[in-house]
Amino acid sequence: MVVERVSKVKNAGNRIRADYVSLDTDLSIKLAVARVIKTGRTVPRQYIREMNRDVSNLIPELLRSVIDELYLWDTNISGSPRLIL
Repeated sequence: MVVERVSKVKNAGNRIRADYVSLDTDLSIKLAVARVIKTGRTVPRQYIREMNRDVSNLIPELLRSVIDELYLWDTNISGSPRLIL
């Protein structure tokens, strides 16, 4: 579904730039637990795992078909995100 939506935008004559922000799944879960304590907003751990997996699988497909420019950011370290690619 994402590939089809992005393809429509590209086919309308637009360039596609993607900023992919990586975060280790375990750290995502740790941050989600901290958010629950602070805000009460709960995201199931299994959902976090599935979304991290799905996004990681989606990027290569998008890169092959529609992305013109890709930036990969590492946010596993504290401070500012680090540009990897």
